[in-house]
Amino acid sequence: MISVDLDSTLNDLMYKWIGYINERSKSNYSIKDIKIFDDPILINALEFVERDDLYSDLSPLIGANDFLDALKKIDEVQIVSVTSENHFNGKQEFIKKYFPETKFILVQESKIDTVDGTILIDDKLSTVIEHSERGNLGIVFNNNEYIYNKTPNHFSGGYDKIIEYLEGACND
Repeated sequence: MISVDLDSTLNDLMYKWIGYINERSKSNYSIKDIKIFDDPILINALEFVERDDLYSDLSPLIGANDFLDALKKIDEVQIVSVTSENHFNGKQEFIKKYFPETKFILVQESKIDTVDGTILIDDKLSTVIEHSERGNLGIVFNNNEYIYNKTPNHFSGGYDKIIEYLEGACND
């Protein structure tokens, strides 16, 4: 089973968040300016991600559906996401609208240990590390713009690199 994170792995949350920050503060930040996941640039604009209607403004990343389809040729796939109560319905509607053929798990807690025994693909390095420390394979999604999750200790890549890596791993 392959578990794929939703936020900023399959959708454009990080891009929209940066856009909101730039509009609000008349700045010109890019994704590459975010050095760590809890970067002050983001923390100072938490009201954006706390909005109840957040998911109505988001879109899938380009290639997300093709990525999921390619993963499904390797193994079963599920979308997994930690969610707050106020985002539960919005995330559910987003997934059903854009990824209707993919099952999903929305977890209302801070850890996603419910995906133990699966391969986890996530943009948040600390989640991948926790998953790997429990004996699972964790892959960091990085589309070459995300600086906040660079690591030499875990496989990291965009959609194409991840598919290539997993196809190779399954053939070994």
